Amino acid sequence: MSDDVYERLADALDRLPNGFPRTASGVEIAILEHLFSPEEANLALQVGGEWTPLPAIAERMGMAQREARAAPYTREEVLEYLALCRRQIEERLPSTAFDAQSGFYWLPFNKLELQFYNIRHIQHHVGELYERLAATGGADVGWAAMHPAEGEERR
Repeated sequence: MSDDVYERLADALDRLPNGFPRTASGVEIAILEHLFSPEEANLALQVGGEWTPLPAIAERMGMAQREARAAPYTREEVLEYLALCRRQIEERLPSTAFDAQSGFYWLPFNKLELQFYNIRHIQHHVGELYERLAATGGADVGWAAMHPAEGEERR
């Protein structure tokens, strides 16, 4: 896959409502190269800005639906990333100045309020994801406990 997949992804992202502005230095391409493998960038290009069912994405990619379902991350990769996120939280939380400004000029509140804002934002997207999964008949997601009770296994 050629490097221009990142150029095409940058163009596609810039067509979205939030945009993905280009810079003279081209640093945005370096960011995309850091975030996505060429295969992941190509997959993102196939998804588009509208809800697209998996069979349609698989067809565009020229792959079997089973292959597309497995892409782009395995369960082990997701769990490894979750462990990384948890480590970073443990490392950064003690030194976070929660009374400092959020760091985003369009969010005029402090870092503590930013955390609540982010939690609510994530809840919104999780709700949308669950709604989409339920609408396709492919989800029966039960409640997940933060930590299982002593002697119980995590579901």
